Amino acid sequence: NITDDSEIELNNKIWDNYLNYLKLFSDVQAIRSTSGATTAISYYNSTTVPMFIQTKNYVQQLSNKNNDSLIVEKNMLINESHLRFYGILALIIICIIASIILSIYFVNRFLKPIHSLIQSISSNINGNTIKHISIMSNDEFGNADHEFNKMVQRLEEFEHSTKADFLNEKNKLYAI
Repeated sequence: NITDDSEIELNNKIWDNYLNYLKLFSDVQAIRSTSGATTAISYYNSTTVPMFIQTKNYVQQLSNKNNDSLIVEKNMLINESHLRFYGILALIIICIIASIILSIYFVNRFLKPIHSLIQSISSNINGNTIKHISIMSNDEFGNADHEFNKMVQRLEEFEHSTKADFLNEKNKLYAI
């Protein structure tokens, strides 16, 4: 994978050196068959070995460039992963806060009618003034409030009829 123009240049140099190395190696074989092994070794050491060393240096430079590119890419990926991690973490925190707020809202929404009913029952039991509950919904809580109000009304009617009966009996006693 070529990452910049200098890699293309190094790849071309390596390819050219490889082709020259093959040609020089063929020349070494031709010199050996015509001039002997000593001349071939001398030619090999003076032309082929320097070409090999130069090619080896080009390959090392290319390897170093690739290593540098990999390190840069790795650092970019680490930074990007940190950004994504913190983004996801922020999103999770926002979701947790939103769920806590919604939980508090719905718990209060469902408990408010129950608390209202309990306060009214306590007030009526303690003999304070008879209190009716304002019906806020059409659900089970609204039905309980409605039934409670009917019970309070019957208690009021009973109280009034009992007072009337008591006053009538009292008046009869005074009349006697």
